[in-house]
Amino acid sequence: LHKEYRRQRQMCIRDSLTLSARADYLSLKVDDYKGRLLNTEAAMTWRFARNVGIGAMWRYVNYRVDVDKDNWAGRMKYRFSGPAVFMQVGF
Repeated sequence: LHKEYRRQRQMCIRDSLTLSARADYLSLKVDDYKGRLLNTEAAMTWRFARNVGIGAMWRYVNYRVDVDKDNWAGRMKYRFSGPAVFMQVGF
């Protein structure tokens, strides 16, 4: 069984300033294994040249995998939430 959702929005405040938001969700179940992935981010980008921009974002990531077998059961979880800076180059 597999479920997947994705949403992305972008809004130009000025010609050189953009706000964006993104959310991704994926779940998967195969035999005794099941898991999910959640990724969200909000960013602001400033294009100081036609093809070059810099920005800052806040990102939240949450992964989880569960195993349920006759002689073993377990879970792996990973979570991250925090800021990032980035550079974009486009052609």
